[in-house]
Amino acid sequence: MKGRLPRRAAAYIVTTILLGSVGVVDILLRYPLSKQSPIIFPIVCLIGAFAGKQKVTLASGKTSNNSVRISLGFIADLLTLFLFGPSVALVSFLSSMFSTLVARQKSPLYQTAFNLSSMSLTIWILSKCLLLIETLTSHDQFFVARTPEAVVTALLSTLMIVLMAMLHLLLNAALVTGAVSLSMGWTRKKSADFFYNNTLWPAPTYIAAGCFMVGVVWLAHNISAGFYNAIPLGLVMLPQPLLYLYNLRLHRERDEEKEKRFEELESLYSSMVQTMGRAIEAKDRYTQEHISRVVAMSLAIGRRLMLSEEKLRTLEVGAALHDIGKIAIPDTVLNKPGRLTDEEFELIKEHAALGSEILQPVPFPPEVLGAVRHHHEKWDGTGYPDRLIGEQIPLMARIVAVADVYDALTSDRPYRAAWSHEKTMKFMRSQVGVHFNTEIFAAFEHAMEDDPQLRSTAEDIEPPALRLAA
Repeated sequence: MKGRLPRRAAAYIVTTILLGSVGVVDILLRYPLSKQSPIIFPIVCLIGAFAGKQKVTLASGKTSNNSVRISLGFIADLLTLFLFGPSVALVSFLSSMFSTLVARQKSPLYQTAFNLSSMSLTIWILSKCLLLIETLTSHDQFFVARTPEAVVTALLSTLMIVLMAMLHLLLNAALVTGAVSLSMGWTRKKSADFFYNNTLWPAPTYIAAGCFMVGVVWLAHNISAGFYNAIPLGLVMLPQPLLYLYNLRLHRERDEEKEKRFEELESLYSSMVQTMGRAIEAKDRYTQEHISRVVAMSLAIGRRLMLSEEKLRTLEVGAALHDIGKIAIPDTVLNKPGRLTDEEFELIKEHAALGSEILQPVPFPPEVLGAVRHHHEKWDGTGYPDRLIGEQIPLMARIVAVADVYDALTSDRPYRAAWSHEKTMKFMRSQVGVHFNTEIFAAFEHAMEDDPQLRSTAEDIEPPALRLAA
C-alpha cells in the first residue's frame, strides 16, 4: 500500500486505527497489567519476539516456488491470551510485531499503524470470545474434567479455542483484504479471490496450532487437579502439529518432483520464446529495446496485482511476444522513416491478429495468445482487432496494453520525439476508462512509484499529434 491512497481506502484505514485504539483502551481498563506478576512480561516479550521472527513455508500452487510464508507469532499471541488474558496478549503481540518490523524494510507510517491496529482489533474481538467461554464454564474448572458434565464443558471449550484460532486468521485476512482491495480499486470478485487465497493455505496451520494450544492450556489448568487428568486430551492434541508437519513434508516432496519436471519443460519453453524474440528484433529495429521494457513494466504491474508466479511467467511470455505479428509486415512499412499513410497504418494494425495466428500451432497457454491478439483493444470497445469491450478483454492483454502505450509514447520515433514521463502519465490518466482499465492503471501508477527505474528519462517537449494504436 504505497503511494497516494484513494479516499475510501484512507477512510477504511483511519477507521481501523480508531477501532484498534478503542480496543486497546478497553482491554487495558478491563484487564489491568498491574494485576499481573512482573516476571511474566520479560518472558512473554522474549517468546513473542522469537515467535514473530519464525516463518513457516506452506506448499501451494503447482510448484514450490509459488508458496505462502506465515509468521508463528499468532501462536504466542493466542497462548498468552488463553493463559494470562488479553492485556498480556497485547504485550506478546507488540513484541512479535516489533521483531517483524525490524526485519522488514521501512514501511509508511500509516501502513505500520494499520498493521498494529488491525491486530489489536483482532485481539480485542478474541477477548470478547474468551469472555463468552468463561461465561459458559467456570474458569477454575476450565478444562478440568472430573465429572461427565465437566467433560462436555471441556470439549466445548476445546472446540471454541480451535475456532478462535481460525477466527484469528479470518479477521486478519478480512481486514487486510479490505485495505488492499480499496487501495487497488479491486472488484468484489477480485477481493473475494484474494481473501480466499490468503485463508486457504494457512488454515491447516491455524487448526493444528489451535489443537496444540488446547493441549498446552489443558496441561496448565490440570496440573493442580492431578497430572493423570491431563493425559487423555494431551495425547490427542499434542501430536496434531507433528501430523500436519509430516503431511506438509509429503506435499513438499511431491512439489519438488513436479518442479523438476516443470523446470525441464520451462527450459524448452524459454528457448522457444527467445528464438521468436530474436526474430522480431531482426525485423524491427525499434522493437529490440521496446520488448524488454514492456516485459519489465508488465511484470511490475502483475506483481502489484499479486499475480501468482505461474501467471507472472505467462505474462512475461505474452509481453515478450506481443509484437510477433510484425514479422509478417513488409519491411518498407515497418521501418518507414516518415509518417504512415492510412493504408499503411491499417496494414500495421494487422500485426495483432497475425501474431496470434503465428503462435496458434505452438502449445502456448490461452493467456499468451490473448495478450498477443488483444493488446490493442480499448476498454470502451474502440480498439482492434475484435473491438472487445471492458471485461471481455483478457487480463494479460489489459496489462500489456498499458505498458505498450507508455513505452510507445516515451520512445523516439522517426515522425516525432519522445514524450516525458510526466506528460505521458497525464495523458494516460485521461484515458482511464476509455483505453485502460482502472484497476490495471492504478497498479501501473503504484509500480512506477515503487520503481523509478521503469520511468522514461525523456525531456519534456511539446508533442505533435500522433497515432497511438500501432
